[in-house]
Amino acid sequence: ISQSRITLTVSLFIRRGIFNGRMLRETFEEVGNDKILLPSSSVSFRNLTKLVAVGCKELIHLVTSSTAKTLVRLVTVQVYGCRAMTEVVINDKEGVDIEEIVFSKLKALILCDLDSLTSFCSANYTFKFPSLEYLEVIGCPKMKTFTSGESNTPPR
Repeated sequence: ISQSRITLTVSLFIRRGIFNGRMLRETFEEVGNDKILLPSSSVSFRNLTKLVAVGCKELIHLVTSSTAKTLVRLVTVQVYGCRAMTEVVINDKEGVDIEEIVFSKLKALILCDLDSLTSFCSANYTFKFPSLEYLEVIGCPKMKTFTSGESNTPPR
C-alpha cells in the first residue's frame, strides 16, 4: 500500500495482523524498539474518519503526537486486544513544552482489553475532545491516568 493511497483512505481497519491484505508489520514504523501503527509527520491522515485496531499483539503505540495532529476528521477510535500497547499517542518530539492536540470531530473513543496500557498519552499535552459523546475504557488494568497533561471534553 502506498502512502498516498493511505492518505486518501477514509476508513482504516486492522484485524489480527492484516491491513488491506498485507501483513501489519509492513505498516509499522519502528522508532527505536517501539512499534507504531501510523507513520509520523511524513504522512498526513487528514481524511481518516475511523481507526480500528484489533488483536495487534506487537503494537505498542497507535500514533505519534505529530500524526495525531493530522487526524482532523477522525470520528471513531476503537482499540481492542492489543496486549502490548502502553500508550495510544506517543510523544515524538524532544524537549516539547505543553502542546495542544485537538480531536475536533471525535465522537467515540473505545479502549478494551489493553493489558499493558498505562495512559492515553504520558506526555504533557493538552487534549481537547469537543465532540466526544462516548468513552469506554474496559480491561485496562494498568491504566492509572488518562494523560499527564489536561484533557477537555464537552459538558454533560
